[in-house]
Order: sequence, then C-alpha cells, then structure tokens
Amino acid sequence: MAANGWFQILFYLFVIFLITKPAGVFMCRVFDRDKTFLDPVLRPIERLIYRLTGIDEKQEMRWTEYAVAMLLFSGVSMALLYLIERTQKWLPFNPQHLPNLEPGLAFGTAASFTTNTNWQSYCLLWVLLPVCLVGSLALVSQGVVQNLKSYTIADLTDPQTVQVTGADGKTTLQRVTQQVIAQGPVASQEVIKEFGTNGGGFFNANSAHPFENTGRKPKAIRSSWAQINVRMPCNQAEIWKERKCGLESRALRFLPRLLRMPAAARSTACTIPTRHLVA
Repeated sequence: MAANGWFQILFYLFVIFLITKPAGVFMCRVFDRDKTFLDPVLRPIERLIYRLTGIDEKQEMRWTEYAVAMLLFSGVSMALLYLIERTQKWLPFNPQHLPNLEPGLAFGTAASFTTNTNWQSYCLLWVLLPVCLVGSLALVSQGVVQNLKSYTIADLTDPQTVQVTGADGKTTLQRVTQQVIAQGPVASQEVIKEFGTNGGGFFNANSAHPFENTGRKPKAIRSSWAQINVRMPCNQAEIWKERKCGLESRALRFLPRLLRMPAAARSTACTIPTRHLVA
C-alpha cells in the first residue's frame, strides 16, 4: 500500500478516537437527562412532544408498559408501511410510476423492516436527528444528490449494443442510446442507512453507486457514522464510572476493523470507468 493510503488510515483512526470521548460523554448525559449544549434548541421541542402525547417525562415505564408500547408502535408501523406499498402507484414522489406491490410481497417487506431488530433505543431527538441533519448537509456539500426531482433521461455519449432475452426465451440485440438517471433524497437516506447500520441504500447498491459515493471525503464521513459501536464503550464506561473497562472494550471492538483496513483500502482503490458516462 502506498504511503498516502497508510496516511488516510491513520488519519481516520485519529479522527475516530478524537470524537469517541466527546460523543460517548454526550450520549451518557442524554441518557441521564443531564444538561447538554442542545438543550436550548431541543428541550422546548421535547416538552411539546410530551405535552401533545400526554407523557409524564418524570415517570419511568414498567417493563410491561414498554413491551406494550413497542408492540403497538411496531404494529402501527408495519400496517402503515404495508398500506404505502399497496397504494404507492397513486402516492406522490413516485417519478417512475412504480406499480403497487402484490399483497404477499408487501406483507413480507413490511414484516422484514419491522422485525429486523433495528429499532434504535438511543434517543431519536437528541442523537439520531441532529447527526442525520448535519450529516445530510455534509454529504450534499460533497456532491451527493438531494432533491425531489423526477428521473432524468440522458443521451449516452457512447451508445451500446446489448443482448436482451425476451419472454419467449429468445435472445435479440438491442441498441441502447439513452440512460435513465435515478435521483431523489439520497443524502438524507444515506445518513440514516449508515448511522443505523442498514444495508441496501437509496440505489440498492450499498454505497457503491457514484451518486452515493462521490469520492473519498463522503466515504470517510460515512465510515465515521458507522463507528457508533466504537463510541458505545466510552458511553457505557461513563455510566458505570469504569473508564478502564471502557478502554478495553473499545480496543476489542476496534481491533478487527483495524486489521481489515489495509485490505479494504486496496479493494476500494479502483476508479470508476468513465467512457460510458452520460452527457
């Protein structure tokens, strides 16, 4: 690996360890409901939400109340997602005019997204929302797409001839002269995907699409969000008041990633071919 590659790895590690302590302490203060620098902005919103939903923030939930709330929330979310998938043909923000999903596929997809154990328990308003907002702006500044436009049809600078298999099984040649360019709220969805350790992405390519991965800077930004599990030991150590335990746990979690970094850097060092890009 070139010296530049090692420099990027070491710089990435420096940034991760630099923000691990402040992020872990901040999350600890959020969980303990101590005052944070976001209180002037988010505290009034939090009080309004509690008032509208009739929640007493000083009263702890019993485990039975938590279980019922989680089941109700998951049930309503699954029903709403199923309804969206069954009626997406008539809904807005569907530039491709995708048809409604058939009942079995819609139910399976809704059940999968509801039961994939990705219901984040760390505070949405105080942690996830601010990070996603700032992260979206960071990605947009690096050229990641963020809009609500319809898909664009562009003429290819280098038309291609491809083989197409018809419904009857016969293969024919077809001249491709145009390309449909998908776009939409990519940056905001990319942040949620990375920070929640989800897969797929807006283009269902796991950040391999050039509209999601526009260069090295966005890649480094996304990698820093994915390291929330590196910050959790620091957060736990602050709660338990056992800093030595937090350092050991952090090292054990980060060591496998450190060992994989050289191989990952080599595998992502290739460039995207440009001769078939659209005008």
